[in-house]
Amino acid sequence: MFLCKISWCIVTSDWNDCSEFKISTLEELEQILDQFEEEHQGTKASIVHIFLPSGTHMMVALGHHKLSWLSYVSSDESSCSHKRSVGDKNDKSKEVIEFWYGNQKDEFIKRELISKEIARRAVRYFVQTGGELTDDVTWDTALEKSDMNNINYDGPF
Repeated sequence: MFLCKISWCIVTSDWNDCSEFKISTLEELEQILDQFEEEHQGTKASIVHIFLPSGTHMMVALGHHKLSWLSYVSSDESSCSHKRSVGDKNDKSKEVIEFWYGNQKDEFIKRELISKEIARRAVRYFVQTGGELTDDVTWDTALEKSDMNNINYDGPF
């Protein structure tokens, strides 16, 4: 039996890295995340998927020297199933931090990010509890497909 599965696949013009691991212990989880973070520092900072056997999963951005980002998707479609971490809402900085995801870089405004230490603890808690979210992170509900009909958009067309 395994606790979770970790996977990533980053394909760029300069380097490729695709891997998948079945994790059996929390120590193994920490070891793989440490190794990933060490190999993906700086311009190779990237997003990793962590899947639980239930189908619930979390994404974590690793490789920046201080900051990270989390995204949570529940396998329970009856609940609000998509959440993301929120950093300092009062930060007015326009600074953008990039993380590789697949074959592209995703940009995050600094205020969307949390400390990498808190993110790592949140991942460990998520796996250890079978998919629960820690109160150490401020979570925001991501936009659902059903919410799209409620957006008031007076665009140019």
